[in-house]
Amino acid sequence: MRNRDLAFFWHIPRSGGSTVKNILNYCYDLRRAEQLGDAPSLDYARNNVLNVDTTSPDGLQFAQENKIVSTNMVDMIVSNYFLSGSALFNDEHYGKTFTMLRHPVEVATSLFYQRRKYIQAWKSMSFYDYVADAYLDSWQTRQLTGTMPWVPLTEEHLEQAKNTLKTKVFVGVLTEMEETLRQLKAHYGWEEKIAGCEKAHLSDPASVNDHPVTEHGKAAWKILVDKEKWDMALYYYGLELFAEQRNRYPPKDQAEQEVAEAAVAELAAAV
Repeated sequence: MRNRDLAFFWHIPRSGGSTVKNILNYCYDLRRAEQLGDAPSLDYARNNVLNVDTTSPDGLQFAQENKIVSTNMVDMIVSNYFLSGSALFNDEHYGKTFTMLRHPVEVATSLFYQRRKYIQAWKSMSFYDYVADAYLDSWQTRQLTGTMPWVPLTEEHLEQAKNTLKTKVFVGVLTEMEETLRQLKAHYGWEEKIAGCEKAHLSDPASVNDHPVTEHGKAAWKILVDKEKWDMALYYYGLELFAEQRNRYPPKDQAEQEVAEAAVAELAAAV
């Protein structure tokens, strides 16, 4: 018998995930898993955070062995791994998936400059050299289709990824955080527990990484867009899905209406 479904946040790196997690945790009072202690355990490392890693293969194995979704100790699972994270759910506890999308060039740029702080070999590397060398292409499409890095992607992979995104994933967009949160609350039945909490986190986003912008049309941009052609197509398809979601959950008041209309108009222009 079905008991209680949980949210599954498929966390695409450098796409506003840390801010979203904080809002869900502090503003909506939702419990999640994140290993903050030295070793994983079924104890809360702090308020609303269970001390279990769901972002690594070893952590996911621990979560699976301890049937984390059946403990009634978390309200959502957060993982970068789409298929492995989905495998934590079972017939009694389904996962209702959502994600946050960001332009693939912006994701790649932010990820490079963030990792360069910690990877010694990257400190003297330029962003151009990074994307021109052994760059892993279309990570999101590969995640949604379970395609290994050495396997060339095709239109068939893209269509499979688009179908999964459309049928399995509720889409949020980093550049439209207010409208994203409005839709997420309507979709999941969440509500802000502390007045002004969302606004506070949006005005001071977490894990911000200041870095140079990869200019449109420049050499690095052209190389990256070509390598990321599948994720680029997936991203623009995701923008269309985000706009369509507004029809499922139309704004209830004038303020929400104005925010939603502005978001949809901007997305229409981008697509």
